[in-house]
Amino acid sequence: MPLCQDRAAKELNEKGYSLVKYPRANIAPLDLIAGERSPLEWLGPLTQVWKGKSPAPGATEALAPNFTVQRSDDFKGSIGVRILQGLVRNIGGNVATSASVSSSMSFTYENPKHLSVSPFLLGEFLKSGDLDSDNAVLKRYLEVENAIDTHFFVITEVLRARKLLVRVSGESSSEVIADAAALRGLANANAAITTRSAQESEVAFDGAVDITFAFRAYELGYVRGKWTVIGATRENLSSGRDINESAALFGDRPVALTFN
Repeated sequence: MPLCQDRAAKELNEKGYSLVKYPRANIAPLDLIAGERSPLEWLGPLTQVWKGKSPAPGATEALAPNFTVQRSDDFKGSIGVRILQGLVRNIGGNVATSASVSSSMSFTYENPKHLSVSPFLLGEFLKSGDLDSDNAVLKRYLEVENAIDTHFFVITEVLRARKLLVRVSGESSSEVIADAAALRGLANANAAITTRSAQESEVAFDGAVDITFAFRAYELGYVRGKWTVIGATRENLSSGRDINESAALFGDRPVALTFN
C-alpha cells in the first residue's frame, strides 16, 4: 500500500489496526512478529514455538469493521504504477510489463473479511506453557544481550480481501480510458474496467487468494515469571501494567513485515 502517511492508514490506526505495506496471504491470527517499529520481522505461527498442553484458540470470521475512509490517497505516475504492481503480484497476478500513465490512482479492497482470535482466549492459552527458547530463531532474540530490547507481538486480528479496486482519475475521458486499459494490461490476473464518469474509471483485479492488508496485534510480555498479553503504548510499558485493552500501534504509515 502507500509508501507514506495515508488517510486509510490513519483511520485504521484510529481503530487499532496497522496497515500492511506489502499485503500477503500468509499473515494470520496467532502469528508472532518481533521488533519495535516498522519494519517488523514475521516469525511464523506462535503455535510452532509454544510448548503447552492447551489447544490453541481457533480464529473466527465475521464482517469487517465499517470504515469511513477505506481508500488510499491518490498517487500519480510511476509511484502509483509501482504500488499497483506490488499489490497485483500479491493477490496472485503475474506482473507482465510496465505502464506509463498520467492519471491519478487510488486503491481499496472490496468486501474485506475479518478473522480474529479474542485477546482473552489468547491470554488463557498463554497461562500454561512456555516459548521454546531452544528454537534457533527465538534464541537469537532471547539471549541476554538482546532480551532487554526484544519485543514480541501476537497478531489477534486480520483484515483480508481478494479483490483490489483501483480508481483512475484524470482530466479527460480519453486519458482515463487509455490509462485504465494500460493498468489492466499490467497483469495476467482477471481484471475488469468500469466507467464511473468522463473523468473516472475503476479497474477491478480479482485475485487467486485472500491477502491480509491490515492487522491488530498485542505485545507478548514476560511478567512475574509468566507470559501474558500486555498493552504496548509507551505509558503502559513504563508503568508496568499487566493487561491493557490497547493493541500495539506502529505509527500512521503502512507497516513493512520482513519474512525469513
